[in-house]
Amino acid sequence: MKHGTVCIQTGRWIRLAVSLLCGCVLGVPGRADEGVLVPPEVSLGWLQDAEDNDWTLHRQASTSTAGWKRSGWWLRGRTGARLGPRQDLLLEIGWFLPQPASGTWKTSPASVTYSFDVPSYRWGALDGLIRYHLPQDRVQLLAGVRWDSKRTRVHYEDGTDDIYRLNTYAPMLGIVAHQPAGSGDLSVRILYSPLVRGRMEYRFWVDSGGFEEHGKFRIRRGSTLECRAQYTRSVGERSRVGEFAQWGFQRVTSETSALEGGTTEHVSWRVSHRTWTVGLTASF
Repeated sequence: MKHGTVCIQTGRWIRLAVSLLCGCVLGVPGRADEGVLVPPEVSLGWLQDAEDNDWTLHRQASTSTAGWKRSGWWLRGRTGARLGPRQDLLLEIGWFLPQPASGTWKTSPASVTYSFDVPSYRWGALDGLIRYHLPQDRVQLLAGVRWDSKRTRVHYEDGTDDIYRLNTYAPMLGIVAHQPAGSGDLSVRILYSPLVRGRMEYRFWVDSGGFEEHGKFRIRRGSTLECRAQYTRSVGERSRVGEFAQWGFQRVTSETSALEGGTTEHVSWRVSHRTWTVGLTASF
């Protein structure tokens, strides 16, 4: 009997692995008819900063901010596995496809400004979430972790350059509420974390003079909030299509650390952004 139980359990895990492989790698439903695979979902939306995406450098005698507005396509994919009658494991991946951007570096109290272009910007995010369905399945609770990575290169009008890298992770808590509306389903999802941590890296250099300064900074505090409203309707037996609107916020502050290179001044960073995204979504 024990051997038979082990074989049955092994078979279930094999089917689960095959279903996840089909959904994540091949992009097909796999054995969804057995209730193992959460229906994969794909979203594509236009992302725009609600205000400047600010990277603020606090020096001992001045404060400088590189600010610009990002715009481009945000691509998001989601898949997962059913862990039980009311529990799901979700994996969500997002990637930003930016448009060309430019901004201004402002320093106070000296009132110095420099224009710059953003020749390179990379932004990706990964969420691992457990979803719990409450009775009647109108409300779901979410808990998990988010990893977020941004890399920016800034080229100034005076020929100097900056590179910013920000890698953060955060425990996430959230809720999803569903409501039938017309011929479809309206859902609202909120995800929040008051405990964003991670590390930022900064590098500045002058090609002509050879001057360079750089540093690594631990994130000492931060928060992130995401609100998403989505309306979908059935197409066929298993597919759904619809529209969504999403608002996102993140703010982090680093520890004060010494720079290296041309100066050893102690500085800190604050990074903040607010975004809107509107687009289409489909699940299969």
